[in-house]
Amino acid sequence: LNVLVLGPGSMILVMVAGIMVTAMFVSARRNSIALTYTAIIICCYTMFEWPRYYADGSIADILSFIGFWATRLCVCIGFGFYIILSTTPSAMNAAMTRLRIPRHIIVPIAVMTRFLPTQLQELKAIKDAVRLRGIFPHWYSILLHPMQLAECTVVPLLSSSMRIADDLTASALLRGFGTHPRPTTVEKLGFSFDDALMLICALLLMSLDFALGV
Repeated sequence: LNVLVLGPGSMILVMVAGIMVTAMFVSARRNSIALTYTAIIICCYTMFEWPRYYADGSIADILSFIGFWATRLCVCIGFGFYIILSTTPSAMNAAMTRLRIPRHIIVPIAVMTRFLPTQLQELKAIKDAVRLRGIFPHWYSILLHPMQLAECTVVPLLSSSMRIADDLTASALLRGFGTHPRPTTVEKLGFSFDDALMLICALLLMSLDFALGV
């Protein structure tokens, strides 16, 4: 689906893929995220379509170009965000091991799926600490002091990233990660009706993209 979305396919198919992402968020009971995601997709698509019919000039072309790629990238990001929200790292590792995917592919994905949620929690903690200290009392204060924002956010985030990396390394060593080619797991894996439905929708989209391309 990412190949379809980022390729030279029809924008209608891209929006259908975006609807699929919204349905996936709703199925995961993330209704607020689904509404926010839908609003962002609609805004990006409007930025792409509106200048083509109601405006002329270089600025309209730039806005349409930005909307074109923003819509496609939002769909790709939505798929990745759904995977992070709906799938635990243990389940993903167990599924990839059962599919006999090479270890040098499983390990980077496992590290990424455990690192990103922890990093988001650290970013939220930094945001709360900055707000409690009254460094940015208003929302527009961030725009007035960008260097101070970088100092108060980027530097602590980099420090916490190093600490998180060390903690993940220690945790992986304690768990014996990578020592056995097929480790045991307590995760319940299976192919459900929802999985079959999403697979059929993905195959239909790719078939339509291939038919329209031909």
